[in-house]
Amino acid sequence: GCLKPLQGSAVPIFYGHGNLDLSVIDPQRIVHPPVILIEYIDNAVTLAGIDGHVLDPVLVKSFVSAVDKMGELGASNNDLNPGNYLFAPAHRPTRILLIDWADAGVREPHETDENWKEYLDCNGAVRETKRVLAEKFTLAGLPVPASCADWQSY
Repeated sequence: GCLKPLQGSAVPIFYGHGNLDLSVIDPQRIVHPPVILIEYIDNAVTLAGIDGHVLDPVLVKSFVSAVDKMGELGASNNDLNPGNYLFAPAHRPTRILLIDWADAGVREPHETDENWKEYLDCNGAVRETKRVLAEKFTLAGLPVPASCADWQSY
């Protein structure tokens, strides 16, 4: 819910949730697992597979701003491995998305601004995002965008 303003840009679109009733195809099945329906991202590549030469510094800056905004909206992705960044389309990305929110940190209603800021600082989501993107530019032999430069050697 709190990431709704970023759906379709920095996070996939969320369509809904519920339980999957498989008793139609297996009448003995009594378990109805929870499911979520999200946007399918076609023709995407992860951070590990993206060619740094095709990354647009303006797109990277926009994505880093969106990661900052995630914290402001009350969410923090706690699983920032290279497989959780999707670049689409793969050969000339116009979107960078952060996926796999299973271990996300979510701000509680009673949490103070100071406590949430401390959590975000300790979690390091923005810092880690900038670091991995700067690393990708460096490996491609490209200048690191200003939005990532401060964290290049962190």
